[in-house]
Amino acid sequence: MEYINHEMNLSKALNIPELGTEGRPRFDPNVDIGKLEILYEQFADVLLELNKISLPRIGSLEQTDDSTYEVTRRPLSIHMNELVRLGILPRSKLSGNTFNSSTFYFEFLAKLHIEHLKHQHNDAVDSPIDCNPNT
Repeated sequence: MEYINHEMNLSKALNIPELGTEGRPRFDPNVDIGKLEILYEQFADVLLELNKISLPRIGSLEQTDDSTYEVTRRPLSIHMNELVRLGILPRSKLSGNTFNSSTFYFEFLAKLHIEHLKHQHNDAVDSPIDCNPNT
């Protein structure tokens, strides 16, 4: 996949003009439909290109030499980082490994959500029954 030269990101292109670049962007309800169609078409093209890439593992990239990167470290999402940063979850609960399939990765994420519930400071979960949405 080759680099796409760009002058702005999608959130800037669709932001309310009066807000500028400071603060959280908000979708401009008056955006031109033609502009929106072009942006979404370009975005779809990028997603289709990304779908063609074969990724043998799920994790974080590490630079192995001047021009080569490999997935050698555990995945780290913003959600995982925030759980540890805010002290909600011990770092030891994060995986130390990469994942060979999305099935294993999603299974880990599901277990991580359960660990998050168990370690909440407000003791919201005392038993498996507390996790049942039907009670």
